[in-house]
Amino acid sequence: MRSRMVWQDLGRVIRGIGAFLRWLVSKQSIDIGLGIFSAESNVVVLGQPTKYFTRIANVMGEAQDVKLAICVALPKPQETRYAYFKKSLAVKPYSATAIEVEYDWLTKACFLIDGFSSSPDEFSNGEVDSPQLYSVTAILLDSKGSTVDRLTVFQELTR
Repeated sequence: MRSRMVWQDLGRVIRGIGAFLRWLVSKQSIDIGLGIFSAESNVVVLGQPTKYFTRIANVMGEAQDVKLAICVALPKPQETRYAYFKKSLAVKPYSATAIEVEYDWLTKACFLIDGFSSSPDEFSNGEVDSPQLYSVTAILLDSKGSTVDRLTVFQELTR
């Protein structure tokens, strides 16, 4: 049994090395992305504001128009979406933009960008099921609406 596990692990290492080598020789460059996405707490109380922190890094020499979307869903395999809200913003060249998002899990979401509070461009949410674990995903979209990056945290909803 042990030798089988060793061969499986060795196969994973070889596949990982192959993926790393393909990345090294690829022409694709990542010019903008999410540097961090975190939650104030791993437990959420329905109706009480919860803060999320994210940073978008831009290594290009020009400003980038992007959209930051937050998607709250039941984790896989259901992936039932509970809430979704999005904000358009411009990220300055050669800089990182810090964004704070406050959401009460009922009716209100707010983006705090460079010290200014702003409502989401889009907002939708549904009914919360019984207390359970939810995934909260920050999705960075480019100006064409294609996903550039995504990061996920998990939170337990309580009442």
